[in-house]
Amino acid sequence: MKGLYSINGYFTDDKTEFENYLVYEYDDVLEIDDQIFFYGLSEREIIQAIKTEAAINGTFVITSYKKEWKEKTAWDFVEEHYPNYSSCDMIARLNDLDKLVDEEFEEGDSADQLLQRDYGGEIPNFEISIDQTKTELLIYKKAIENFQSKQQTNI
Repeated sequence: MKGLYSINGYFTDDKTEFENYLVYEYDDVLEIDDQIFFYGLSEREIIQAIKTEAAINGTFVITSYKKEWKEKTAWDFVEEHYPNYSSCDMIARLNDLDKLVDEEFEEGDSADQLLQRDYGGEIPNFEISIDQTKTELLIYKKAIENFQSKQQTNI
């Protein structure tokens, strides 16, 4: 997901503060390239840098940020149009499957429980990837159906 952020912070060499410097998430050159201070920092990386007070490339520290723009993705569509998105079991299951595929789960968490219950505790497991893809497709399908239903209601 591409995003443009405005950051505040200071330079590490002389502690000079700066405000509203633009950071773009990817290395693509934008039409406003001359206004971009730094390329290649995601929102997650910015948040982590603020929490840890770590210098970026040893040259500057970020103290705060504001999201200026974020490109909409297909998953943004799902979040907007999937019924009861934030409390849906299928969304939670997909999140757990993602953790299993990426091997980013912890012993005892819901993803680990799913692994033990449905997949015999075996990782990596090709069946998990298949179930992840199937679940994701079902989620997209339901979000699209819900969107279409709302569009027909508005006619």
